[in-house]
This record gives sequence, structure tokens and C-alpha cells, in this order.
Amino acid sequence: MKKVISILLLLSMLTGLVACGNEPDEPSDTAPSDPGSTVTDTPAGGTQDDPAKEPTVADLLPTADFDGATVSICMDGWAGDGDYVPSDEITGSAINDAVIDRNRAVEELYNVDLDYFVLAGETRDAYPQWSMAGDDTHKLYTSRTRYMSEYITKNVARSWSDYTDIIDFEADWFNTYAINTFAIGHDVRMLYGDMNESNIRYVWIWLFNKELTEQYHLPDLYEIVDEGKWTMDCLMTLTNGVYTDVNGDGWEDDGDVYGYVSDNAASFDSWSPTLGIGVIKKDENNYPVFVEGVSERTLQGFEKLYNLLYKQVGSYVYGQSWKQLDAMFAQNKAIFTNTLIQYLESDIIREMVDFGVLPTPKLTEDQDTYYSHTDCLFTCQLLPSALKEEDALRSVYIANALNAFGYELERPVYYEMVLKTRLTRDKDSTRMMDLVLDGRRYGFEYMAESDFQITHVTILRNFYSREKYPNVSTYTMKTDLCKLWMEQFLGRWNEMVKTLNDR
Repeated sequence: MKKVISILLLLSMLTGLVACGNEPDEPSDTAPSDPGSTVTDTPAGGTQDDPAKEPTVADLLPTADFDGATVSICMDGWAGDGDYVPSDEITGSAINDAVIDRNRAVEELYNVDLDYFVLAGETRDAYPQWSMAGDDTHKLYTSRTRYMSEYITKNVARSWSDYTDIIDFEADWFNTYAINTFAIGHDVRMLYGDMNESNIRYVWIWLFNKELTEQYHLPDLYEIVDEGKWTMDCLMTLTNGVYTDVNGDGWEDDGDVYGYVSDNAASFDSWSPTLGIGVIKKDENNYPVFVEGVSERTLQGFEKLYNLLYKQVGSYVYGQSWKQLDAMFAQNKAIFTNTLIQYLESDIIREMVDFGVLPTPKLTEDQDTYYSHTDCLFTCQLLPSALKEEDALRSVYIANALNAFGYELERPVYYEMVLKTRLTRDKDSTRMMDLVLDGRRYGFEYMAESDFQITHVTILRNFYSREKYPNVSTYTMKTDLCKLWMEQFLGRWNEMVKTLNDR
């Protein structure tokens, strides 16, 4: 039935847009009763009025009437950067208008008024303080993943898993891989889906300059990717020796031309899934466990990355600013660079004559697919613990619908029309974008990005220089601190769960 529903949804998008994501399971035929609301049956196929009509997302959602209730959605201070906050009226901006259409669809379906409240600046601690104080003003909260280890053990968020009769984590509009990664066992406190654009905009991609590719007689890069041969070794072969001292000063600087340019911070992070960074895995019950040691594959990756960055002529590492790398790339000073999807929207990239999009190279050809890193600023959705049961149930309906209509109305506008049609320059790049998003990978430790001692930040940023790179001793010296973090985190979690169960 998952495949049937996906096909029906695709057929309903008659513009020819190609949806991507997880295939949905069949939703519950009958939504549970909710005090203060009117709930009706939802057909699994067709509609109530016309069984032969192809179902839309609205047809697949459980229906309810919440009597004009106002639902306040609180977004933390980075919301306006990673996720779109709609204006009060249609502006002609494709994204803004799609977000408004999404919100209106939810409001009409459930008879509610949505009210967005954006926390200013770095006031991220306001939400947990409100929740622990019993303040139930805001009915739904969105925040950055990187801080979640501080939140979810303080009982500031209810478990979405208590409402699986309403919400299906495998539906197309949810990022099932991320949901499972950050769940503890089968307890889901952090929800990821198409309500939040940062789940796409904060994914790392590779760009190549087509003019320089032709100038240096590089082979067909798309064909290399399709054959599974786009690897770190391939990248080094293509870029080795590509260097021109344009300004003639005898120094490698941002005025010269290179095969590959990188910064020494965020760009390093993007290699994390490919290198297999991390010591937390999930057991057969999806419970996080600590894994001793470091794999030979990861050690191999450390050495390859070091050789790429510092040992071959043709690579240039520029400080801690990938925005400057975008400028160098746009000025025809590099064949390759890596950046966030979000920065394809920048004027400097949009004004380039021609470029192509690629996934992050594999470590070796035997890697099962191309892995993509998502910056830990990407957003999750929390169900505030301070809510009364009636309000919590309403918020579950609303969150499910916001993600569903985001998938149907908003994601196609950003991903298909804006991202693919306007920002990428050829049909092959649009295929590559699908590979990038299909390859998104996460680690449980992302919720403590800067505190956990073995993450992309603490390992890759802190240990790469011209003199050194991570090795076995790097992992060994941090192992005890990681174990201590895990013990403390799980101790707080288990204590919280026990307290809740004893009530």
C-alpha cells in the first residue's frame, strides 16, 4: 500500500514534478476521538465524495474540527535563516506564497488559526524554561538539532510515539532516517519533516565549474558519478597539479586558481558521513550504544582527506569562511568546491555562467551509495510537555498536516521549481540533487555537536592542519569523555522516563 499511495500522490502532481523521500504507509482509516473536536473517517483510497478520484494529501489526513482555536508555533532565532517564516500576505515570492498556501490548507482542514512566534537572536533557552515552568502558550516548537541533548532529558517535550494512531513516521512528508537516528528505542521526541526547509537547505553538495572543467579536459563527471566511481581517489586524480599562480606573487592565496578549495571548518564537517565519524551506534532495539575504537575504513579516510587537503598541489584551504570559497568558485578560481544547498540561492552563485552539482565523493568504490552531511542547524519539531492532553492532541494533528502540506505544496516549489529549474543549470544536476538528498546521513551525537568529543566538529575541525590529522590516538584520548557523556545522558534520560512512568 505504501507504493500505491506514493504512486497516487505522484500522479496527482500533473506538472510532472518528481517527489522524493520515504514511501508512506497507509494511514489509519479512523482517527481517534478527541474531546473538543469532531473527527471523521478518512478513506485509504479515493475520497468520500468520489471514490474514483485520485486522493490528495488532504484526503489522506485524518479530519477534525478544532472550533477556530489559535495554535501558536514558536520557532527559535535561526528560523528565518534556515526555515521560512511567511509574511502576512501573498507577495509573489514563490516560496513565501507556498508557505502561506501550506498554512491556509492546514487552517481550513482543521478550523484553526496558526500564529508564528520567532524567538529573537540566541534566546534558545527560553523554550525549555517556559516548558519546565508549565507555560503552555506555544503549542508547537521548532529548534536546531545541535542543542537537543540539552532539551530532551529535561522533560520539555512529549513523545510523538504516543500518537502513532494519528501520525505515521514513514509517511513521505517525514524524514524517517533522521527520526529513527535521534529516537531512543522507539521513543521519538524529535520530529523531522517537510514543515522545515532547513532539512534540505542545510545539506552539503559539491559544485564544479564547467568552464574550468573544459579548460582542463576533465572527463564527464556525471558519468563518473553514475558509474559509482566518484571517489576521493578520483577527486585527487582530477585535481592533482591544477594550480596557477595568477597574481605571480609566489604564494598560494585566494587570487590563484586551484583544483579544489575548502575552508578548515564547516567544509571539513561535510566529510563526516563518508569517513564514518562517530562512536555511537544503534542496537537491534534502536537504543544508542557506545562503540569502542576506530575502524580501518575511518583511518583510511583520515589519511585520504589529509593527502587531499595538504599533500597535493592543486588544493587550497582557506581559513574559516566557506562564503569566501563560493566567491572564489564564482570567479573561476576553482574547479571544485563544496557548500550548502542554501548558498545556491546567493547572488554570487546565481550570476555564474555555468556550474554543475555533484554529491560528496565516496571514500572507495565499494561504498554502498553517496553520503551527504546535513549541518546540525537543521530543524526538528518538539511537542511541548506543558500542554494539556487536549492541546497536545490538537498539536499532533497540526504538525502532521503542516509536514504533509509542506510536502505537497511547498517542497515542490522549492525543490523542483526554484532549486532544480532556476538554481541548477542542467538536467544531470537535478539528478545529482536527488542523489544528494537520498544520501542524507546523521549521527546520534549530532544533538550534542560541540560537546560530544567525537563528532565532525571536535574531530575534523580540531585535528586537521598541515602538521597532523586524526588517528587512533585521537580517538583513544577522547574515548573516556565520550563514555562519560553517554552514561550521563542515558542516566538523565532513564531517570526522566522512570519519573514519568511513576506518575
